Parts: sequence; C-alpha cells; structure tokens
Amino acid sequence: MKDTLGVLLAGGAGERLFPLTRDRAKPAVPFGGHYRIIDITLSNCINSGLRRVYVLTQYKALSLNRHIREGWGAVVARELGEFIEVLPPMKRVSDSWYLGTADAVYQNIYSIGSEQSKHVLILSGDHIYKMNYQLMLDHHKSTGADVTLATILIDPSAATARVVMGAIDSAPIIITNSAELFGGRIAGDYKDRFDARVADVLLAKAGVSNAAHRHIHVNVLKRAVREAAA
Repeated sequence: MKDTLGVLLAGGAGERLFPLTRDRAKPAVPFGGHYRIIDITLSNCINSGLRRVYVLTQYKALSLNRHIREGWGAVVARELGEFIEVLPPMKRVSDSWYLGTADAVYQNIYSIGSEQSKHVLILSGDHIYKMNYQLMLDHHKSTGADVTLATILIDPSAATARVVMGAIDSAPIIITNSAELFGGRIAGDYKDRFDARVADVLLAKAGVSNAAHRHIHVNVLKRAVREAAA
C-alpha cells in the first residue's frame, strides 16, 4: 500500500445520532468502551498496510483531533514517511466550509496531490465494518479500473433513504437515491478507490463548488458513469 493514500472523511455532524453528537463529531462518538467510531476505519487502514492517511475534520472536532493525536500518533513511523494527519477546513479553493464529500476532497486536492500517490482510497470515518483494503487494491489493479467501489448487498425495502447502485439491462451501473429501479437485491454502503489522476479530473470536471455536485457517490461517480457510457 506504499503507493496509496487514504483520505478519511470525518467531518460529518451525525445528526441521526443526536444527542450523542451534541458536543462531538460522529466519528468521535465512543464505541466499545474507550474506543471511538473512527478507530474502526483507522484499524482497517493499519491492518491493511495503509499507513499514510489524511483525516478531514470539520464539525466540533476538538475531541476527535485529540483522540487521533494521542491514540494514533505513535502507531505510524514518521521517519519512514508514514502519518495519520488531521486536515481541518482551510478554504484553499473556496470561501465555504465543506459542502459535501466531493467538496471536502476537492478542497484538499493540493494536499492529496502533494503526496504523489498512485491511488487514493476515500473512506468514511463513521462506519462500523471490518475490511482488508489490500484485497480491494489488488482487485482494482487487476481489472484496470479507473474507479472501484466496495459495496454491500441490501434488500430494496431497506434502501429508501440510501444512495444505491446496481445494474439493469444496457446500463451496467446505476447510482440513484431510489431503490424503485431494482427488483432484486442491490448494493448499498460503499467505499471508493480512485486512481489519483482520475480523482483529480473527475472532481475538477464536476465543479464541486456547484451545489449540484457536492457528493462523490451521488454526483461525481454518477457523471463519470454517464460519460463513460456515452
């Protein structure tokens, strides 16, 4: 994973977990004793050999920043170029705070590009799951894909409030906010892996400062799939 950079999105307000998120970001909510939700994803990173990670924070991030500094600072070897680095909003390319997942990545495109990584793994900081990202990277390379998404199967009845994806007829990939298009089981939650050059191009083309292109899964990938099929 030495040619891969992790970008961990940890700036969500976590409104659905209120009042647990009244004083902290959702990734900082305690989980399993003295752990925090973000520890699950960071543990996946370290166990997968991904040891260069940017953590994008925003909402009430004090306790999250402190937890990452005190709990994960000694895990990586900075003398070997490893890091788990917190990146707060810097308004480098916009006067706005992060307006969505795509906008968060786009506003940090300079920091991401400065690492000169071949692959970029975009992760959520508030999901509970176990995954070996190395296997996903191997699949990404073997297929020669520009973008690889990891998903889980869910029943359409449970997908009414989610972004879902699947395949029907001549369209190999459909990404939508509704499960009505799909009769069988569909893919739901996701992780994203981009070739770094592709991520740069997609985010720039999407114009993520536009209100209609702020989210990776809804807007950026949808547009990429549509253009690839044209």
